[in-house]
Amino acid sequence: MLYVFPCDTVFLTVFGKIMSEELEKNEKEMDEKTNRVYEVGLLLIPNLATEKVNEEFSSIKSSIEKSGGKFISEESPYLRPLAYTIVKSIDTKNQKFDNAYFGWVKFEIDTANLEEVNTALKSNENILRFINVKTVRESTYTPSRQISQPSIGESGSGDLDSVISQSEIDSGIDKLLVE
Repeated sequence: MLYVFPCDTVFLTVFGKIMSEELEKNEKEMDEKTNRVYEVGLLLIPNLATEKVNEEFSSIKSSIEKSGGKFISEESPYLRPLAYTIVKSIDTKNQKFDNAYFGWVKFEIDTANLEEVNTALKSNENILRFINVKTVRESTYTPSRQISQPSIGESGSGDLDSVISQSEIDSGIDKLLVE
């Protein structure tokens, strides 16, 4: 047998109000979570003139902006050698590339609009390759490791002005490579 007391209806009313507030709070958090931070790294073909590279990079950024992206940081493309040869079909001919312009953009965008960005990047013929990665807003750049200089006591000879010959340098490198 179930007994309903007047305090139970009050409890249910308060509990219902609390639950509806929690649901609204969770929905708001879910809406905020649909905006995520991404970083796109891209390789542009090296056949582009230097001024054309900057124009192309600007057009890529504008396509991200048109899709609703908000920029966080970026690095303009610069020419660099590739680790391996990349083949791309341009005008029905396979072309091989050993160098490319590398640049990246970090941006925040609604996850629903991310596919628009990927489609725009895929359709751009001047992009050799690209990768789009979910990341964090904070800067994750770490400077390269610095090699410390030995002090006078560690160098052995104590003479910092001594000159090392090319053959001594080569033999030292060979020793390091053997290890």
